[in-house]
Amino acid sequence: MTLHPKVAIYTACDSNVFQGAMACLRSFRNHFPECSFYLVDSGLSSQQRRRAAREFKVVPSSPSRFPWEEDKQSYFFHAYRNNNIEAEYLVYADCDTVALRRDARLLTVPHGKIGTVCESNYPKKFTLKQQFSNFSALYYFNEKPVPLRDKFSRNTGIIAGDRAGWEILLNSLGLMHAEDSKVFEDSCTDQGSVGISIYRSNIDFDLPLELNCPLSATKDCMNPSVIHFTGYRKPWALQRYRPNIYDAGYIDWRANSSWLDFPARHWGHCVYFALRDAKDRIVSSEN
Repeated sequence: MTLHPKVAIYTACDSNVFQGAMACLRSFRNHFPECSFYLVDSGLSSQQRRRAAREFKVVPSSPSRFPWEEDKQSYFFHAYRNNNIEAEYLVYADCDTVALRRDARLLTVPHGKIGTVCESNYPKKFTLKQQFSNFSALYYFNEKPVPLRDKFSRNTGIIAGDRAGWEILLNSLGLMHAEDSKVFEDSCTDQGSVGISIYRSNIDFDLPLELNCPLSATKDCMNPSVIHFTGYRKPWALQRYRPNIYDAGYIDWRANSSWLDFPARHWGHCVYFALRDAKDRIVSSEN
């Protein structure tokens, strides 16, 4: 496997998670300085757009290619609107991920494949069926020669592959929507329908757990390269998550975040974080 000469690492966000997206891209830039970095604008304010443009290439979401992007689940598919990104090899990172170290395996997915971490590696081993609210609509689970009912989900927090792999994935998603749009309505997030498309197209490539490690799996992953703050565990969301400075990746996320990334209404949260972290460090040093 060879490294691609033109690699882009990108995330996508709206105004609500801008602070996460900026910290995410900065962390990857620290460890992959040779890559290009893009922020796909999925609803930023003009002020946020200007701030992001000082550090990264900000591009609008590419025109909708498929009808599903007008459906209620369109928010989960912003990762796949990447036509405005100029690169031969694309790495998508959720805005709630943070890179801790360089791991070249992220850039070596084979030609025509899509690299993701299989959820069989996680403490909660989600299957494809668990990504849907209505199993009866999913006749794909009975497909031959390999039924999909017992396949494990693919976590889409990190997605890597060359343009050929991405095109196969997008075409497969479009074909699924043409066959039965209810698949997208019943999919709890993008992972259900994307997982089916990856398996049907035979483009699945297993990335190691280290490249997309949720906090719940850090006991099983001794040296993670990328931490994923899954679910409500967002380091910037004080009202939902009270992070601990000892959580894996939290110090790295804070090191790559800036108060200026937060809306003014959240600056009180930043002061709270700073004071609490200082208190925790004092207590830790005394012990």
